[in-house]
Amino acid sequence: MRASARFPYRAAAGALVAGVLLGAVGACAKTDAVAVGDLRIEKPWIRAVPPGAPAAGGFMTVRNAGREPDRLLSARSDLAERVEVHEVLNEAGMMRMRPMPQGLPIPAGAEMTLRPGGYHLMLVSPQHRFAEGETVPVRLKFERAGEAVVAFRVEAMTASDAGRAH
Repeated sequence: MRASARFPYRAAAGALVAGVLLGAVGACAKTDAVAVGDLRIEKPWIRAVPPGAPAAGGFMTVRNAGREPDRLLSARSDLAERVEVHEVLNEAGMMRMRPMPQGLPIPAGAEMTLRPGGYHLMLVSPQHRFAEGETVPVRLKFERAGEAVVAFRVEAMTASDAGRAH
């Protein structure tokens, strides 16, 4: 008599464990994208920071498949004192970074990419040094789509959009 016939619960438990493990592997293999309303948040990442750094930059692409524009109003994380939506501007030859208190517009049927040297999230006063390989949960609040918690993967200090390992 086979062991599975004598102990039917053992076979069911084994199948359950196998299913959970396959699900976990499948989750790791998925793209790092989150959907909320008509929006899809793709490739969220944060650049690792050296010890004592006052802030860290967060980057992602937001695709709006809807017929109405949306707006990233705010962001927050339990791992930073505050998170601000920023833009980088060239003013008379000087690159300046400034917060966007009105948020970041996301046009209908388009995408908005937050990247180094452009629009980005600024995680001010992180609670600890963000190290490569870590994930940082950030709650994004959109005007139309609502809120989504997104896991931002911490990449190397030298990472850029093109050179990002993912």
